[in-house]
Amino acid sequence: DEAGGGADFSLHQLLRVMGQEEGQCCSSTALVFDSISSLLLHHSSSLVCRVLHQLGAHGIALLCLVHSDLHDSHVIQQLSHVTNCSISVSPAVHVTGFDYQCVVMQQRKSGKVMRKEECFSVDEKSLEVVGRAVHTLTTSHQHQSPPDPTSQLTFDLSLSAKERKERGELVLPYTRS
Repeated sequence: DEAGGGADFSLHQLLRVMGQEEGQCCSSTALVFDSISSLLLHHSSSLVCRVLHQLGAHGIALLCLVHSDLHDSHVIQQLSHVTNCSISVSPAVHVTGFDYQCVVMQQRKSGKVMRKEECFSVDEKSLEVVGRAVHTLTTSHQHQSPPDPTSQLTFDLSLSAKERKERGELVLPYTRS
């Protein structure tokens, strides 16, 4: 806050700093946080996630670095829920010949979730990255039909042609004229 009353972290404040109006479309704007961990240390995780979600809803592309070793798993899960893509880099423990493992989780607008793992090593002399795809998994969380509740009944709910004809000819008491 410019008046010295503490740091203000709100959608309105961020848009003002960026020179954007709250109702204005920001589709060509990108906002990069070099470390969102400092925000999470000074503000609640729910506030940070709410503001990030609002920024994304305004069409602003976000790139945020979070140090997962500084926060508990609950905070990391909250952030993952707000994002449509996350990249996690960790030491490659179960893969020989590589130093690091990178896992990319991307959720598309269609609801498909794509998971890709790559292992890589960095040569300190030339800073070359050697990567190889371990596997790619694509699943869809939408368009799954719900289970049919009538599939395992011991009686038949469908009508035969004769029963449908009789039902059509039936005069209900409230329809008599």
